[in-house]
Amino acid sequence: MGTIYDSILEEGIEKGRKEGILVGQHQALIKSAKNLFKNGVSIEIIASSTGLSKEELKKHGVK
Repeated sequence: MGTIYDSILEEGIEKGRKEGILVGQHQALIKSAKNLFKNGVSIEIIASSTGLSKEELKKHGVK
């Protein structure tokens, strides 16, 4: 039987894992968007396909 501390620690670790996965997925989307743009795909199509806003794409250098 674990302590309350162990339970809270485990919850924190799991939350951190999930947040890390989300950050990684977001970074992969940005990288893909940049590659698509370099290959001539319009920012409108990239935004529609990735679910990222045009503003967010521009913020990350997809212009």
